[in-house]
Amino acid sequence: MRGSVIVACETLKEELELVMGRMACSYPVFWAESGLHSRPEKLRVRIAELIGELGTEFDTVLLLFGFCGNSLVGLTSGERTLVMPFVPDCIPIFLGSNEKRMQYGIDTYFFTRGYLRGEKNVMNEHGYYVRRYGKERALKFTKMIMEHYRRFAVIDTGAFDVEPVEREVGKVAGLLGIPVIRAEGDLGIIEDLLSGNWAPGRFMVIAPGGSITFEDSLKAGSSQIL
Repeated sequence: MRGSVIVACETLKEELELVMGRMACSYPVFWAESGLHSRPEKLRVRIAELIGELGTEFDTVLLLFGFCGNSLVGLTSGERTLVMPFVPDCIPIFLGSNEKRMQYGIDTYFFTRGYLRGEKNVMNEHGYYVRRYGKERALKFTKMIMEHYRRFAVIDTGAFDVEPVEREVGKVAGLLGIPVIRAEGDLGIIEDLLSGNWAPGRFMVIAPGGSITFEDSLKAGSSQIL
């Protein structure tokens, strides 16, 4: 038996480091840069590069990602075992389950501090529009893009100060006339990933020689992770 290593998205950095501290977990961590979710092909390539650069002392790779636009489809395990949460994107990882995410409905737009800082989102998109087109046209564009959303939710994961994030998010929410709510976070998926509590249906375990398929992605999108 060799060792385990974590390959994770930087958007989840504060939450992963919090859980690792609580669990006194010392697995090495290799980070995929935030912002790659909007470019699934590049994210897949980056994850494959990180796995390919790992030393032979690791036989298990813990992937802290959701499927995120099918960005993991086609990823192969090689001689290692891959383990990842069985979730369609990162939001259930912050909330604790896909079921909890669905309780908020598809018209809720979520934030964490990591997501606000590193990912392409409505906040930095609106700022770009303001700089390029001016405030009036920018607001029209943002309203058009966000027409199907009815609320913003800041997830309190316990890894950051929520109030400054709520104030920042509130700037655009106020322009759109929609509320900002606080969602209770739950980092149990990260805890289970690190502890080896890989319940079937909650996690995917890809044995050596296997790969992540499009069918896996479809199942994750329709799953109710408990």
